[in-house]
Amino acid sequence: MAAGVSPVVATTVLDFIDYAMFAVGVLIAYFAFQLITYSTEEERTARDAARDELRGRVGSAVTGYRERKKAEEGVRERRGLLEPAKGFLIRAVQNSDSAREEFGVQSAAGLRRGRDYVENVVRNLQSARRVIRSASVRARGERREYLTQLAAVVESLHDRVRREVVPQIPGNYTVADWDARVNLINGILRDIETQCGAIITSIDSFEDSDARSVPPITPGAGGMGGGGGAGGGRPRARPSPGSP
Repeated sequence: MAAGVSPVVATTVLDFIDYAMFAVGVLIAYFAFQLITYSTEEERTARDAARDELRGRVGSAVTGYRERKKAEEGVRERRGLLEPAKGFLIRAVQNSDSAREEFGVQSAAGLRRGRDYVENVVRNLQSARRVIRSASVRARGERREYLTQLAAVVESLHDRVRREVVPQIPGNYTVADWDARVNLINGILRDIETQCGAIITSIDSFEDSDARSVPPITPGAGGMGGGGGAGGGRPRARPSPGSP
């Protein structure tokens, strides 16, 4: 009759069998995972390349976003500097156009309103010059040089209106040389409007792309002509004589 197995030995054997089965299960799971996820060297290289490409795209997108934000901030900053000055220049053009129209009618009312519009031109040019000068004080380097030159250009237009237009305004609508005076005034005002338009264009370029091109201002009256509509491309809104 076979000898019985010791309970201690039986328990030890059973524990060993349990551990062995657990280890075999872990190995089976590991090799099954490796079988499922196995890839060749070419596949791993392609996967790494795709990951690097995605990382590059994300980096480029972030860099592009930062550059756009920086550009937008620059536009806002430059507009904050010169947008008020551009508004004054636009009103100077509008008032100049209205003055020429009023001087086109030889009457006491036309003379009074035309004179008021010319005074508004002077005030608006003066205000534009003040804004640009203030901006130049806060600017640095090439930007300061551009703004300083731009302020000098606006000042030259302001001085020209006071020197060449204001003294030519008749004291009375019954003067004998009314037509000659009006023709001279209108020619100068047309030239002022054209040059204000060039300054406005320069400001637009500065605001949008930080371009710094100061328009040349040539002294001398523009073409002679009677009071009439303004040339193309200029603001047409008609302000009241009492509004600068």
